[in-house]
Order: sequence, then C-alpha cells, then structure tokens
Amino acid sequence: MKSLVFAKFLHITFVSLLISSCTSSFYENTPMSELGDLDQFFKNKRTAMGSPTVNLVSKNAVSVSFIYQSTWVKDYEVANAAQYHCQKHNKNALEISDELYNDPYYKVVFECK
Repeated sequence: MKSLVFAKFLHITFVSLLISSCTSSFYENTPMSELGDLDQFFKNKRTAMGSPTVNLVSKNAVSVSFIYQSTWVKDYEVANAAQYHCQKHNKNALEISDELYNDPYYKVVFECK
C-alpha cells in the first residue's frame, strides 16, 4: 500500500516537472503584441512564469519609453528598440532618463532628436 502511494506521488511529481519545463520555454519567446514592431529587439519577451519582461509605456514621434526587468532584458536591447523607433521618424534616440522603478524593473525614456 505504501509503495503504491509513493509510486503515485513520484508520477505526479514527474508529470508536474515535465509540464513546468515545457511551459517556460513556450512563454519566453511568445511575441508581445503591445510592442508591435519593436518586439524583434527583445530576446526574452516573457519570464519563465509567463509575465512580460518589457512593457511599452508610451510611443510617439518625439519619444518612447519602456519599463523592463533587468534580469531578463539587456540595456542594449531597449536602446536598439528606441533607436529603431526614432529612425522611423528620421531622428536618433537620446536616453534622457533611466531609473530604478521597482527592483528589478527599470523605467527608461528616450527622446527622438
């Protein structure tokens, strides 16, 4: 009886681990529709639990701003996305603000000049 209970416990544990390992790889690179064409600049779009690693705060012809999780997103990825956005308006991205928003999240604002 004890061995049957133990065997069921092991089976449930194994299946749970198998499912959780597949889920993280599915979410990590799922496109973020809110980022639009800026999505291409971010390698890890979602954390292992499926939450976004980067959020677009605002985007217009004169600026673009993001909130990103520094453990998943590199500074150069945000800068490249901002530069791409500004170049569509024949301007260059200039970082005007980069502040710790809520550790490990940072808020960064780029001006298109």
